[in-house]
Amino acid sequence: MKKLLLSILITSTLFATAASNGYLGVSVNTYKNGAQVTLVLQHSAAKLAGIQLKDIITSVNGKTIATKEELVSELSKFNIDEKVSIDLIRNDKPLTITTTLGKRPYAKKYIISKQQKAEETWFFANEKIALVFKKDELSTIAQTDDKGNIQSLLGKESVAEIDDMLESVQQLKESQPACNCKCDQHYNFTFYKIIPDAVKPESNNVSLIVDKFTIAPNPTDGKFLVDFASKEKGLLQFAILDIAGRTVKADVVQAFDGFYTKQINMENEAKGAYFIQFQIGDKTSTKKIVLQ
Repeated sequence: MKKLLLSILITSTLFATAASNGYLGVSVNTYKNGAQVTLVLQHSAAKLAGIQLKDIITSVNGKTIATKEELVSELSKFNIDEKVSIDLIRNDKPLTITTTLGKRPYAKKYIISKQQKAEETWFFANEKIALVFKKDELSTIAQTDDKGNIQSLLGKESVAEIDDMLESVQQLKESQPACNCKCDQHYNFTFYKIIPDAVKPESNNVSLIVDKFTIAPNPTDGKFLVDFASKEKGLLQFAILDIAGRTVKADVVQAFDGFYTKQINMENEAKGAYFIQFQIGDKTSTKKIVLQ
């Protein structure tokens, strides 16, 4: 049985020990002349700024970054809510993103094995829970014995940590190279999660003065148009948040020219209320949309 130990890169890169340190919220590997992003945490400063997988971070506030260790060292100099300017390479093109560093993540240790059965099965040893996938979709949640043998089926609502478990599986898939062997794969895995601050529904147009901000249709069946205009200049950050503050979609416009129009498709998202937010510098404007 082949054993693979995973020490998720977040622990050794961007999470320092001081409680006041700000966090970017990515995992990286040293890659050529920079630190390449291998994972972006939900709700993180990186996610909100539009940092993507495979981006190569080359400098922080003008300080050249050549390795993941240099990125750790440089980010450790900043506190929560401090702004940093990050130069990166995306698809061989330079890009500069400014973001405000966030708070410390919640950490949960899991012992996980991916079992090569008829379907893709992920066994969480301490919780005695198995997640079975068919064509990358969760099909079964089960209670197991110590060896991972299924004892009974469970409903999603009966497993308190199901969202964290599902995100752990996704993080493992994204951060590990594909393995075509028939052996079981074992992981000692630390799952990191940033718990967002509560979204304030009444925060519409608090500080960012806009000339136009329309969402049509609203309510919507999932397809709608966002039309935004403002005389404010600078880096524009666009995000759609769910009621818990989770980022559902995000976009960044490096040199905002005053107008932003985007056709959105959220047909695969859960029905309910969401918040569409634009941010330029410290100023934000937010509106509510309802999927029905």
